[in-house]
Amino acid sequence: MDDMKTGKKKTLAIIGFGRFGQMTAEALKPHFDVYAYNPRDKSGIAKSIGVKYEASMKNAAGKDIVVLAMPISSLEEVLKEVAPHLKEGALVLDVCSVKVQPVMLMKKILPESVDIIATHPLFGPDSGHSGRKIMIFPVRTNRHRIEDVDKFLKKLGLITYVMTPEEHDRQMAVAQGLTHYIARALIKMDVKEQELTTPNFDALLSIINRFRNESEQLFVDIQKENPLVKDVRKKFRKTLEEIEDELR
Repeated sequence: MDDMKTGKKKTLAIIGFGRFGQMTAEALKPHFDVYAYNPRDKSGIAKSIGVKYEASMKNAAGKDIVVLAMPISSLEEVLKEVAPHLKEGALVLDVCSVKVQPVMLMKKILPESVDIIATHPLFGPDSGHSGRKIMIFPVRTNRHRIEDVDKFLKKLGLITYVMTPEEHDRQMAVAQGLTHYIARALIKMDVKEQELTTPNFDALLSIINRFRNESEQLFVDIQKENPLVKDVRKKFRKTLEEIEDELR
């Protein structure tokens, strides 16, 4: 995406260069001058992807667009560190799987001089390429900027949903919290390929395999940072007990 005044590509920093950050860099490098930063040095990975690497968070925070891609549990600490170094008029986006708490923190910690858009890409490195959805919410920005972001995401082939953080977390408590919870249980049961299967089992195994590479931190954050997930887990366990009672 070019700067209207200079004709040059806008600079974009991805702070948090794990698997999702790396996937994001791959997708955005044709459109921006992409930089990556990570607390543990990942300059070699950045070079292999074809993006630049910043050795300090201070320098990364000074770009035109800053994408926060660290674990939810690290967000507050990172926001406090980047806040003094954000340039006036910069756009800050998060990609957290939970939205109410991150939005509150960004509004509280980030300076009034920057625009903020909350996002949640509902896909990851193991999700495949079809039907990719992304939730967006204008935390602090003008109508033109959120429209520009919406159009750009659609050009990337994403299906966008403008939604409040509260509604997002309500839906994700089931769609993500419960799904990760069940998948974690099946992985711990060591459910895996076998000689005799049914089409339904094959479909279930395909879903389980998508979760095998998920980080422990992501699982914990999804379960703990969205307070609505606890009640969903409780209802699920109660339903299993009811099914057991019916069988007896």
